[in-house]
Amino acid sequence: MMRSFLPALLLVITVCGTSSAPAATQGPLDGRWLTQDTRAIVEVAPCGTEECGKIVWVKDPINPQTGKPRVDRHNPDLALQHRPIIGLATLS
Repeated sequence: MMRSFLPALLLVITVCGTSSAPAATQGPLDGRWLTQDTRAIVEVAPCGTEECGKIVWVKDPINPQTGKPRVDRHNPDLALQHRPIIGLATLS
């Protein structure tokens, strides 16, 4: 799941890196963004002096194999693979 919207996420990260808007004003990326494959929505908002994003919606939130919410199972850090996808920080 994470791999499917990685290109759109990389674009958001690239644009955020070039933003110079102060945290007190709304940045050009603030809001909810549908990923290119339409399978997730990432919410971008100020966090301190930076922009942060987290997954707030996924098309298929339940893993059909387990019947439980999808988790970050592709994370190379085994200790982080149990984190739910919804609410997962995707950029900072």
